[in-house]
Amino acid sequence: MNMRMVRYIVTLALFLLPSLAARGESISTLVVVGGHAYDTTEFLELFSSFRGIDFEIASHPDAFEILGSKKIHQFDAVVFYDYIPAWPLKDSTALLEMVDTGIPMLLLHHSLCNFQRWPRFQEVVGGRYVISEFETDSAIHSSYQHDLILHIKVLDPLHPITEGMEDFTIHDEGYHNLQMEEG
Repeated sequence: MNMRMVRYIVTLALFLLPSLAARGESISTLVVVGGHAYDTTEFLELFSSFRGIDFEIASHPDAFEILGSKKIHQFDAVVFYDYIPAWPLKDSTALLEMVDTGIPMLLLHHSLCNFQRWPRFQEVVGGRYVISEFETDSAIHSSYQHDLILHIKVLDPLHPITEGMEDFTIHDEGYHNLQMEEG
C-alpha cells in the first residue's frame, strides 16, 4: 500500500471521529506497529504531518502491554499498522474492551491478518485476510498481487466521504477474497 493511500485513509478515518472532532482538542492516538518491515521514517513523518493528532508509537511486543492495560484509556483512538497473525487469543479481550468502551480502532493494511486463530476477529473489526496456514478451507483463503494498475471508480460522489473525488488510477497491490462483514 503506497503512503499516499495510507495518508488518505488515516486522514479520512481520523477526520470522521465526530465525537473527538467536536471537542476541538487534539486526538490522542496510539499507533501500534510491528511484525513487518516498512519505511519507519516516512511513516513517522506521515503521522507528524497531521495537525490535531498527538500520537504515541507502540511496537510489539510492548504494544501488548499497553493494549491490555488501563493505559489504553488515555487514548482517543488506536491505529493498527501491525502484522501478528498468531496474536495470542488471550489478548483478544483487549480489543473487546476497546469496543465495549467506545475506543475507535482503525486497522491498516497487514492488520487484517492479525488474530488468525480468533473466529470473532472478523466480526469485531469488520474484515479479515485469511492466511492459508491458519485455515484448512481453501475456499476462503485470501491472496494478493503486487504492482497492479488499479482503476478506482467513485460510486457516489455526493457521499460525505467521497464528496469532491473523481475516479482515479493508482499503482498498488490488489487483494482477493478478503472476508468482510456486511455494513
